[in-house]
Amino acid sequence: MPSTTDDARASALVVCAGGGIGDSLLASPAARALHERFARVDALTLPGHRAALERVPDFDAVLTDDGEEEERLARRLAERAYAAAIVTWATARVARVARRARIPIRVGQARRLYSGFFTRRVVVRSERGDVSSHWTDVLLDYARALDCDVADRIPSFVPRAQDDADAEALLARLGARRFIIMHPTNAIAP
Repeated sequence: MPSTTDDARASALVVCAGGGIGDSLLASPAARALHERFARVDALTLPGHRAALERVPDFDAVLTDDGEEEERLARRLAERAYAAAIVTWATARVARVARRARIPIRVGQARRLYSGFFTRRVVVRSERGDVSSHWTDVLLDYARALDCDVADRIPSFVPRAQDDADAEALLARLGARRFIIMHPTNAIAP
């Protein structure tokens, strides 16, 4: 781990380039926790998740994994000289890329064939029988492996003014005056 003085200038990467868009958005508290230690926290995500993560103030920059060749993606990441990375949704490809990028501290999921690419491994709570923790706490376990935590576990998402205008235009085009959005999930306890 970089020393405390180095951490003030260092940057970290949150790799949320797998799973659904909700998995990526729920990584924002983990990014916020990393900000307690690192000056910059960037995200690496899927192209379809980029626009949403650009509205998350916990990320300083949003990079995309366009499925390019592993070595090329690793070089792009290596140029940014990350001190640490947490991989919230690992695949063998992403685990190899983080290692090839020479990110010294790589936190990822334990109990996978590719877990050896990570320098710190996290056992996902559900693999230990926990079915009640909110996914934000599960993802925060990756940041906690770097001694980073945050009391505010509410995910961040800040719509832009244009987003409101686009939503109003869509509703007008559909002739809708009211709508309901349902998102069943475990509650986030304060």
